[in-house]
Amino acid sequence: MAGSRTSLPQPWDHAAMDAFLRPARAFAPASIGNVAAGFDLLGAALAPIDGSLLGDVVTAAPAERPAFTLSGPYAEGLAREDRPNLVLRVAEAFAARWGRPLPPLALHLEKRLPLASGLGSSASSIVATLAALQAALGDPLGLADLLALGAEALGAEAEALRADLAARLREAGIEEGSLVWRRAWDHHWTQALAGALGLKV
Repeated sequence: MAGSRTSLPQPWDHAAMDAFLRPARAFAPASIGNVAAGFDLLGAALAPIDGSLLGDVVTAAPAERPAFTLSGPYAEGLAREDRPNLVLRVAEAFAARWGRPLPPLALHLEKRLPLASGLGSSASSIVATLAALQAALGDPLGLADLLALGAEALGAEAEALRADLAARLREAGIEEGSLVWRRAWDHHWTQALAGALGLKV
């Protein structure tokens, strides 16, 4: 169910917007799936025993103009990407699902999960972004919309990985349809191959 603050002013008037919006910070933990053979539908969220954060943190705050910044121990790898960061792509999808453009927001990703680690790095960024936007904008979307957005974003990331992986396999001279090629599409092999080929997941 959507929240009660549904009358966000548009076009964006900064005075009215400041009274409406609120800064939000969201954390999404690391996670793993494919716990064991026969348990592919199970997953687990992970938390270090020392209480430290193992996952990504996204903040969203009202701003004069849209902005995006990166920090964290694994931000450097993302800064080299030649496409918009996943946080920005999720924000764009959020706006499309909402049916209106987002107000100017300063979005910040604290990347605390290593890339290509098998710890749900992309999923963590997606979930934290959705949660931060939902809180900052007054809960405009329902749970079904948020779940659909998360699934769509993660699916798009998986497809991008598969296309990248196929290109690398071809470059390596691995024939399509061969045993190695078929194994590359098996979920249990994808993480290992992606890491070996320097791909990000």
